[in-house]
Amino acid sequence: MQQLVSKGEKLPKDIDAYLEKYPDAKERVEKRGGVEALMPNLKFTAEEIDALIAYFKYTALINTAGWPPKVIAKESVVEAEARKLEEKSGIIMTAASIIEGKVASSAHAGLELAQQFGCTACHSDNGSTLIGPSFKGLFGSTVVLENGQKVNADEAYLKASITDPNAQIVKGFPVGVMPTFGESLTDEDVSKLTEYIKSLK
Repeated sequence: MQQLVSKGEKLPKDIDAYLEKYPDAKERVEKRGGVEALMPNLKFTAEEIDALIAYFKYTALINTAGWPPKVIAKESVVEAEARKLEEKSGIIMTAASIIEGKVASSAHAGLELAQQFGCTACHSDNGSTLIGPSFKGLFGSTVVLENGQKVNADEAYLKASITDPNAQIVKGFPVGVMPTFGESLTDEDVSKLTEYIKSLK
């Protein structure tokens, strides 16, 4: 809106009128779900923004002659070179440790998503009961549903509970409290959240 003022344009009378006039802005706000953006507001002037856009356009047209080059090598060759570097460094990464590191990284990303979307306000990580069941020890456990059915809390159950939480209500917990995140989260986000829950043994 500051950009509109700097360009001498008339401001809409309120935020609803603004979002109606600029539907793309409305879509971006809804997609973010009201979550504060990680990128800070740098408070550039309209002239500075125009200069940045011009710079980006300029650099996009530069002929880099294919630099940086793409790595064209067999996976075995890449692994062999990585092993040589590991040996020189004195730190040997086994296949198991590499996988473990990737899982840990994904679980940490899942924790950040859980905090970002407010999951931790209703689900504890220490076994205590809040509004919803605790995440601790959930993966692999037997869950009793409201209808008396018993299900295994495997990956499929966790993913379904995240995207459609009201399809299977855990016994003793209210219906309709947890919002549906099916449209807010990508498949990758759901996988990261699942890894986070799995890590809480």
